[in-house]
Amino acid sequence: MVIVQLPAILGIFFGSFISAISLKEFKLNFKAPLKHYIFALSGGMLMGLGARIGSGCNVWHILGGLSTLANNAILFLLGLLVGSFIGAYIIKKEF
Repeated sequence: MVIVQLPAILGIFFGSFISAISLKEFKLNFKAPLKHYIFALSGGMLMGLGARIGSGCNVWHILGGLSTLANNAILFLLGLLVGSFIGAYIIKKEF
């Protein structure tokens, strides 16, 4: 699996970075309120914990596993979608 998934993941990251740089669209922006950063950090940590419990990395499941239609990647995506809707509901109530 590593032979198939790793080049695809690296190609997506480096290709999108090179494209953003060449189009002069790459910008770093830190204007969000502190509360947004706290929510993003805690959500990322929870997603990483869930991916670790699910025996893999979230990037590995989404970019590598879904391209090969692996069962665990499909289950991870379903859990990610449910968690995203719950998180969006919480954020909508909070802000």
